[in-house]
Amino acid sequence: MTTTRPALTALAAAALLGLLAPAASAQFDKSDPRYVEKDPRRVTDPREAEDPREAERQPELGEATELHETFDELYEQKNLTELQRLMAENPWDLHDYVQAHCNRWLQSVESPGAESEDGRAATQALHDKLIEVARLADATLIDSRFHYYVITFCSWDADQRVHWRQGEEHARVGQLLIESAREPEDTLAALTPLRQALAEARRLDDLRGEADHLTSIGWIQYVTGSEAEARDTMRQAVRAGRALREYSNVWDGLSIIAQASIQLGDYDSAVRALQDQWRIARERQDEQMAQEVQDQLVDLDRYMRRNYR
Repeated sequence: MTTTRPALTALAAAALLGLLAPAASAQFDKSDPRYVEKDPRRVTDPREAEDPREAERQPELGEATELHETFDELYEQKNLTELQRLMAENPWDLHDYVQAHCNRWLQSVESPGAESEDGRAATQALHDKLIEVARLADATLIDSRFHYYVITFCSWDADQRVHWRQGEEHARVGQLLIESAREPEDTLAALTPLRQALAEARRLDDLRGEADHLTSIGWIQYVTGSEAEARDTMRQAVRAGRALREYSNVWDGLSIIAQASIQLGDYDSAVRALQDQWRIARERQDEQMAQEVQDQLVDLDRYMRRNYR
């Protein structure tokens, strides 16, 4: 139902970013954290342990995972205490779960039999579950905005859903332009459709779409050398993405914030972004990634102490 930008590790993106590494390395001494032998934007996505072309296919958004099935079972059993406990232990899995229900609700609303008695009953049941799940998620996480997002999503009328789909089409065009780019500057052509998509998302108060499109825009700004703009854009993307615990936008946004801050010489900002990534890795129980981020923090702290403290 939603177009997403290529992950930072998509093959097209990796090939494109590889063009930047030699120039970046040549500018700085090896003791400077801005020096890179391999551009840091080419690292393997922490969510991927192997080449995605060879990995077992991951569930599409809307497909049930074992955890999501457990969420469903607990909800049907009205065991809300245990459901909230599981939500608290898996906060970064809630976005896909809630969005999958949004997609199912939308399919039900727009199905041929939506106006029949059975159709209305099925749509209402999905709506009630969606509202309750979002409310429980917010009560569990405290700082999330699932309930607001769900209420907004379900309030769109037919005309607003047309605008939403127009925004998604703008985003799709933007991704195609990114994927076809041969030089970093070629990605600038994608900014116009992506900004159109962002405008539609903001018109509809679509937090998820806003996070998606801001992250794509910030990525382009970064690879084309506008580090300060990229960092500002990614800070907005992270705020929107965190409200819905949307992992890819938050993680990619923090990655760019950290790297852009290093390029700008704002090491304190880089430290804060890395610390946020460390906390997220721990929340996701990804000890390997947490250790990798910790190593980056140690290296950056060592550099800062040696040169500025």
